[in-house]
Amino acid sequence: MKKGGGNIKGSDFERQICKELSLWWTQNDPEGVKDNIFWRTAGSGARATQRNKKGLDSNMFSGDIGLLDSKGKDFLKYCVVEIKRGYSLQFDLLNYLDGTKSEGILFKFWDKICNDGIKLNKEPLLILKRDRKNTCIMFHTYLMSQIENYSGTFSSKKIIIEHDFTDSMKESHKIIILSFLKFLDWAKPISFIRSE
Repeated sequence: MKKGGGNIKGSDFERQICKELSLWWTQNDPEGVKDNIFWRTAGSGARATQRNKKGLDSNMFSGDIGLLDSKGKDFLKYCVVEIKRGYSLQFDLLNYLDGTKSEGILFKFWDKICNDGIKLNKEPLLILKRDRKNTCIMFHTYLMSQIENYSGTFSSKKIIIEHDFTDSMKESHKIIILSFLKFLDWAKPISFIRSE
């Protein structure tokens, strides 16, 4: 692969996910479906980090997804989203149990986004894709229960893992991994609107 090729591949994937989330979010919009509600944050969240250092509000620029259209603000008030592509061998869940040196990179990503979620009072969502595989989404199981209240029972394949998170999580939680496309078909956007 050419130098920098991985960054280009990751950027293309982030743009694709932003379009898919935009179409999902606006599927019942009376003004029509749009593919440009969400977009990549500049520097994949670096803007939020710099704004936070200056004490400025970065709530809509956190994680890998920001807003192009205010219609998506409810989703980004509720969730912080990280998008990861590649890392084929290091997403192996068996490393969680039998890895001698490390659990692998998956839980490092998850710990980071959980810490970001705590700081921002948002639910973490991790969207990931191994090379030549389908895209998946990972989140807490208690969020799954909330989505099922609006969307019905999720009846396709899933992986549930109980994991001890970083000290900032203070307790153990279960996380769930689903097919991203099946998630988009199943989850109703109203599940992600926080009641004030």
